[in-house]
Amino acid sequence: MLTLPRFFALAVGLLAVIAALVLGFAVRSAGRAVIRTGEVARVATAGRVAAAVEADLAAGERAVEDFEHALRLRLFDTGDSRSVRRYLTSELIALRGLTELTLTSGRFER
Repeated sequence: MLTLPRFFALAVGLLAVIAALVLGFAVRSAGRAVIRTGEVARVATAGRVAAAVEADLAAGERAVEDFEHALRLRLFDTGDSRSVRRYLTSELIALRGLTELTLTSGRFER
């Protein structure tokens, strides 16, 4: 027989089950939202980092192209290290994105 105290206990129990289901659904939805937001932020940051790296590498590529062009035009004496150093210094000044230039050279013997 369903008495008033049993009815209230059953109603409270049913409400507790419903509240647990709603809370579980809310937590699961919030977790998915956090993951989606984090993924969007990660993709955006990766794009910015990739663009910055490409810009830095482009400055280096430009310096190499300029050096090769200057070699073809014989704008400096390749046998004179001071002349090469002056050219590299002017390249550093001209391309502000560069922080250093290094040239490794050697003589080939047969």
